[in-house]
Amino acid sequence: MIPLVLALTSVLSQHHVSLPPSHCLLDQHAIRFLHQVRHLLTSPDSSEAGRRETYGLKTERPDQVHLVTVDSVCVVASVAYAQDAGPAGDLRPPFRVAVAEGQHVYVVELATAAGREADYWEVVIYDRHWHRLASYGRGS
Repeated sequence: MIPLVLALTSVLSQHHVSLPPSHCLLDQHAIRFLHQVRHLLTSPDSSEAGRRETYGLKTERPDQVHLVTVDSVCVVASVAYAQDAGPAGDLRPPFRVAVAEGQHVYVVELATAAGREADYWEVVIYDRHWHRLASYGRGS
């Protein structure tokens, strides 16, 4: 499998073909975002259990919560986020987002704020059909 990937990469680079940009944030900030989302969705402590109850969320197992790497899912997430979150502002989808997926929900944040200390950020939680369940954040 790896020789095939290397050969394909070589052919693409020789023909100056560039792959389309990913709309999924997958860097160290996305990993930090994933840890935050896992804490919210899986932590047994009373404050996180209370937040889950407030948001109408089910408790998930840590191994059920992961980053989304499929570009088409991130494109859909950016469209939903643009409709529901203030930080999207004038951005027109598709744009980069961090998306954590659990068994029951998607959790989305704008790539420029995910896993960072930002003055203005918002996380939106969706069900598996992209209906907004809740959001939380900071700023105006």
